[in-house]
Amino acid sequence: DVTKLSPGSFLKFKNNKITIEEYSILNFDDKVEFNSIQDLVNRFWSELESAVKYRLISDVPIGVFLSGGVDSAVIVTALHRLGKAGIKTFSIGFKDKPNNEIKWARQVADKFKTEHTELILDPVSISVIEELIANFGEPFADTSAIPTYYISKAVSKNITVAISGDGGDEMFGGYDTYSQVKKAFSLNKFLIPFLPILCLLNQIKLNERVNKKIRQAYISAHLKRKIYPLSRTFYYGSICKDILNQEIFKKIDETPFELYSRIFNSNNADDLMDKVFYTDIKLPLANTLLPKVDITAMSNSIEVRAPFLDNNFVRFALNINSQLKMQNGIQKIIPKKALEEYFPHEFIYRKKQGFSPPIKSWLLNDFRGYLLDILSPNNLKKHEIIKADKVNEMINEFLSGRFNHSPFLWILLNFQIWFNHYNPGL
Repeated sequence: DVTKLSPGSFLKFKNNKITIEEYSILNFDDKVEFNSIQDLVNRFWSELESAVKYRLISDVPIGVFLSGGVDSAVIVTALHRLGKAGIKTFSIGFKDKPNNEIKWARQVADKFKTEHTELILDPVSISVIEELIANFGEPFADTSAIPTYYISKAVSKNITVAISGDGGDEMFGGYDTYSQVKKAFSLNKFLIPFLPILCLLNQIKLNERVNKKIRQAYISAHLKRKIYPLSRTFYYGSICKDILNQEIFKKIDETPFELYSRIFNSNNADDLMDKVFYTDIKLPLANTLLPKVDITAMSNSIEVRAPFLDNNFVRFALNINSQLKMQNGIQKIIPKKALEEYFPHEFIYRKKQGFSPPIKSWLLNDFRGYLLDILSPNNLKKHEIIKADKVNEMINEFLSGRFNHSPFLWILLNFQIWFNHYNPGL
């Protein structure tokens, strides 16, 4: 058996015994004190500038991954505040995704007169997807690995170290799912009596919008300690139960829901949203987002540094009251307040767009034949882990436009490419 060592821990082998201990402990017992919001914003800049300055130590050229979002804008602003001249910034956009953030990245670059480079992606080559999976050495379906790989490849001609905004969302409540979970925490006492009805409704396929609303209500109708683990695992878990061979589940020591529940309750935070942030740092950030950046960048000989994940900065950010991070539907309040001195309201408070490529469009068009080939019954029969008839049903619903199954089909596609490449004999 091959087992991963949990992030932030080390394995000790002594006297024929193995022990695993954590060296990275996240605590919530040193609450940040301040006199006003402006006082807190000043402290934010002080802590971040210290983290950024430390990451400027290098004998080689340094640049910034500038997505156009709040986090990367804050990083470039911090560099400006530190008096850093000749900042090199790099952005990426998608031809099939006209609402990407590249225009906002350009606004940041223009504001601080950076040496700015832009890259626009057409549908990518299939060979790149196969190369990425080979680099990861395991099934890896985070779609943003594609633009991260391409931007790393492009910048490698100019720099060898890049600074990123990774970790900002987890520290300051930036993901949309946080607002949904916070709302669910407040609604659960009203919805718990309706759990049996919602359970039945959740099993009926109506349409995508209605099913999503029912699913959100169903999750909200649980005890608060179960809401966040369910929000992270219930949808994909339900699909897995439908399309995976049931023998697979017998081999799982800890289900995704059990894993999220264990981490959610394994910290000293009293506030529910702090527990959510903690869980996201320990699981998605540590196991998906950071490996994604590290592996895609290092495959192009680029080292990526993340000031938001500086130890001192993390200690500061985690000990800010969560109510100050998210209020009245506004997320990531403190970094946004910090940017008000430099950017207009429409730049700071626009809807979060993310860094994902137009996977739905690619699977419906350029990758359509590849999707049907890789997930064909003949390919799936090589391992019989996945029920071919259920996958075919999902593909038909997607291609007909009834349901947008592109996120899960992308996961299956990556798994099957990995299986074909490594033939692990499962």
